[in-house]
Amino acid sequence: MRHRELRGSRWLGAGLCALSAAGYSGLPILGKLAFAAGMSISGVLSVRFAGAAVLILGFLVLSRRRPVYPGRRAALALLGLGLMYGVQAAMYFSGLRRLPASESSVLLYIYPAIVTLLAWRIYHSRPRKAEIGAIGLGLLGMVLTVRPWGVAGIEGSPGLDLLGAALVVGAAVCYSVYILLSAIMVKRTGPLVSTGWITAGAGVFFAVVGAATRTLAWKLPPYGGWLLLGMILFNTILPLVAFLAGLDRVGAAAASLISTLEPVFTVLLASAFLAERLEGIEIVGGVMVLSAAILVNLPGVRLEGLTEHGRSPPARPSSV
Repeated sequence: MRHRELRGSRWLGAGLCALSAAGYSGLPILGKLAFAAGMSISGVLSVRFAGAAVLILGFLVLSRRRPVYPGRRAALALLGLGLMYGVQAAMYFSGLRRLPASESSVLLYIYPAIVTLLAWRIYHSRPRKAEIGAIGLGLLGMVLTVRPWGVAGIEGSPGLDLLGAALVVGAAVCYSVYILLSAIMVKRTGPLVSTGWITAGAGVFFAVVGAATRTLAWKLPPYGGWLLLGMILFNTILPLVAFLAGLDRVGAAAASLISTLEPVFTVLLASAFLAERLEGIEIVGGVMVLSAAILVNLPGVRLEGLTEHGRSPPARPSSV
């Protein structure tokens, strides 16, 4: 019975991580639209994170479900994680300005492999063959999804922008470290409180950086308010909370791998709203990513984060 409950909790966690991926998938699309409307990176992200923090912490205060203030040490730790989250988001969005939305989303998702390797090194949580195979399948699927090298001989199909790619890969490394550190705090303070303080830290980071560099541009078109509201509700609060709740049930490596569904969703949205073409090989890549997410949750794969022995790192918030 205990094993069945753990298995059910794992599938619930997998579903929450998939929901998180779906929420994050629209962020590059709305980001592109916001940049096209004249908003700066610091302007977009300061409003995105500060707005999320106000809504989450305000909800906690009004609902009185649990203390909003987790204590001085925990609050400082969560604000520090917010600063780290802000750094990786800045790197990602800087890369996004140089790359198509689909390419940037897929490149970011080398982080499941980084998370698994770091967890193996730090927590001695050795991945099983099924997990390693799933990671390899997912990474290969992501490469096929966007074909970042371009197509030789076809006009209008340039290779990958190296600086943009380096920024996104740097964001993936930063995000991987953030995941493992935030996993510890989520166990102590819970998903909502953690998300509220982390987004507050990220919002302060972008407001200060934007003010210092005089790039805090909040110019909005008539539909700009809806863009920002969508970012706050559907691309920040929903995926962050869903990911934290899912992470607590499946562990860091599995949650990271399931999140590789995000670039598949992003490619589909980019094809629909940004006219970025979707080729047959990209569809094959998307199927491979989906298969990897299912593979890691099949019977026989370790119940990471739920088993009593060989427990992986405690738990994380998510994608950019």
